[in-house]
Amino acid sequence: MFLPQNRLVRYMASHHSREAIQMGFIAITGALTQLGCLLILVAMAQDLIRSDAAQRDEPIVGLGLLLFFCLLLAIAAGLKMLSLAMWARLSEEISNTLIRNTITQISNASLTQLETTGASTITSRLTMDVKTLGAGLWSLLAAIQTMTFLVGTLVALLYFAFEEALIISLFTLIKAFLLTSLNKKLTPTSEVVSRADDLFQSRLHDVVTGFRDLAMDPLKVKSFVNRDLAPASTFYRRTRSIYSQKLSLQTIVFWIYIYGTIGFIIFIGPEIGISENVIIISGIYFYLIDRVELLTAQIPLIGLGEGALERIQTLSESFSVPKRQVDENLTHFHQIKLQGVHHHYRDQDGQIAFTLGPVDLTLESGKIYLIQGGNGSGKSSLMKVLTGLYVPDEGQILVDGQVLPIASRQSLFSAVFTDFWLFQALHGLHPLNTETIQARLQELSMDHKVHLNGNAFSTTDLSTGQRKRLALVAALEEQRPIIVLDEWTADQDPHFRSFFFRTLLPRLREQGMTVIAVTHDDQYFDCGDWLIRLETGQIVEIKAIGQSKGDSL
Repeated sequence: MFLPQNRLVRYMASHHSREAIQMGFIAITGALTQLGCLLILVAMAQDLIRSDAAQRDEPIVGLGLLLFFCLLLAIAAGLKMLSLAMWARLSEEISNTLIRNTITQISNASLTQLETTGASTITSRLTMDVKTLGAGLWSLLAAIQTMTFLVGTLVALLYFAFEEALIISLFTLIKAFLLTSLNKKLTPTSEVVSRADDLFQSRLHDVVTGFRDLAMDPLKVKSFVNRDLAPASTFYRRTRSIYSQKLSLQTIVFWIYIYGTIGFIIFIGPEIGISENVIIISGIYFYLIDRVELLTAQIPLIGLGEGALERIQTLSESFSVPKRQVDENLTHFHQIKLQGVHHHYRDQDGQIAFTLGPVDLTLESGKIYLIQGGNGSGKSSLMKVLTGLYVPDEGQILVDGQVLPIASRQSLFSAVFTDFWLFQALHGLHPLNTETIQARLQELSMDHKVHLNGNAFSTTDLSTGQRKRLALVAALEEQRPIIVLDEWTADQDPHFRSFFFRTLLPRLREQGMTVIAVTHDDQYFDCGDWLIRLETGQIVEIKAIGQSKGDSL
């Protein structure tokens, strides 16, 4: 572990150089102060051993030296506490900065990038890898202090016992070479362990999110366990076992180093005339064993921390896109036109598995558009392209004749998608129109279940249909010109379906809003202005409601 080449050190030098230098200086000073305490003890031990019996009746340690030792010990303890506090603050700052930067990059990315990366990978990087990084940073601090202490001790030993120090230095260099070689072999294994952990976490996520489907069918549970969960668990266990076995080799090298060194000093030393300081050297050496063992344990953790930092940075860089700038928040529009728009779904090999398009469509302000089509026809994909969540691979989207930045176009839309997520807090809505929200809650029969608590709903622990109603309240509060509702009525009872089509949609049209609703409720098609039907990714019919014949594509 050569510090200037360490990824953790390079990252701190480029992003937190001032804090790292201050902390490093205090940590090294503290280690040297501890070394000073040790040297005083060694000097006192030498005087005690060399003094004859007559002199031992007199105090060997002067009061001044004792007071200096106590002062040095107090300074060492204070510097240790200060360095730990500063390092804790720096470690948390590094972790929080990486998390914030990664989340910012993700929020600016396209939905396609997010889906390609996978939720389990992102979760693993921002949880498990952040914890591993934190452990690596703490180990780095301990390693800096330990190496300072060890180097200082070896230098001091060269003064007190030159020959013994050379022997210890030689054995230490051999051990360091062997441990460095072993540690290099650990890095690829740790990467395999990380991939195994990602796979295992993904399977655990499947268990939690798909519990209801699995619980209904014992055969499905058995198949899932045998084909997905068990292999992932076995792979994770085996990779961890291999990693532990390779790590255990470092322990073996360490113990050979301990007993080889002290055995050489005790048994071979007297034969070559270096036994005068054997008691002191043996005592110092066994004291240093704990430090060396600590350093031996720290090096793999630092390596794991480096790997975690690399994976977090790689994730962040994979979402590295220019920050989306909103030139202006659009409050109205006259016409949105999709011209030759295509969007491709690709499999893991990069081959096109499904294509939405070509789509040529014109949407006008203040109209109700009902979108119809079977499963897999491209309805939801069209909504995601329209709202800017998917970027068209071909074609263009014009707003009043202009191609706008995605963020500007997105400012026109509020939406409740099929796989929506309901936040308890009403983010980005300040100030809230509490009277309007309360009226909508009452109208949707939610006022007895939910109330406003500041800028948040009191609860989101509701049924799917109720959560959709709450999501609709939040979306309408955004007061955007266009609202997209992807199969909103799918989880509603007949009363709310009728209310949605017969009451709510006409009211929104009267208020000047444009409504784009994906629906299978053909009995309410007369409530829209236009019916758009999709099949296999293409618009096959656009029909004005009330006309006997539509425009077939």
